Amino acid sequence: MWRCVESALTSVTAHDLLSALCIHADENSTALAQRTADIDISKDAEKLRYEMFTSVDAIKGELNPENNMA
Repeated sequence: MWRCVESALTSVTAHDLLSALCIHADENSTALAQRTADIDISKDAEKLRYEMFTSVDAIKGELNPENNMA
């Protein structure tokens, strides 16, 4: 890896290298922002909470001997 860095530093100016790194970082931050724009943590947490309690209630119903007498 360091040989590649050394090679890049000898063939590219520091300004061009830093400019390319800035462009790369900007493109990646834009892509990340686009991917995370639709995330709704509150909604997802509420959905998980509902699913968890629904599962727990179902298990309790199966374990309750009164429900199994039918």
